[in-house]
Amino acid sequence: MNVLDVNQLNIEIGGVKVLDDISFSVARGEGLAIIGPNGAGKTVLLKALIGLIPHKGTIKWMPGIKTGYVPQRMDIETDVPLTVREFFHLRSPLITDRKVKETLDFVQLDQEILKKGFGEISIGQRQRVLVAWAVLGSPHVLLFDEPTADIDIAGQESIYKMLYHLQKNLGLTIILV
Repeated sequence: MNVLDVNQLNIEIGGVKVLDDISFSVARGEGLAIIGPNGAGKTVLLKALIGLIPHKGTIKWMPGIKTGYVPQRMDIETDVPLTVREFFHLRSPLITDRKVKETLDFVQLDQEILKKGFGEISIGQRQRVLVAWAVLGSPHVLLFDEPTADIDIAGQESIYKMLYHLQKNLGLTIILV
């Protein structure tokens, strides 16, 4: 069963055709990697999939599907006086510390990170925090825009292993640029 069907997707921005007649399907539990050179429209495609960009053609999600989106970067001022714990509670004040700690395990972060401010954690840790934020919404599908941007080779391998772990253990469908 497909969680997503895209048919004849066309996107024009400022009179320039960015995506032309794109069609594909993604089955539940699958992983889909969207590859291409800079400027090819990969991020535009992801934004269209989550409804942020107008388009022609059809994007049809399975009824009841919840998605989570992890941007390439989230420009959070590193000197903002916000701990990682406080960041998670911005998602919902009803989220329990137990649920946050369970989610940190899934993204392979130690719970000690909850006490740290955003300026104290590495780019790789920040990316994992963003993944945990998305997972806290209990999605069926996670969409990632270049999850390893600005991360060294060892960190990239670690991120891809984490994504596989999430897909395998939570039964998620993964779509990534």
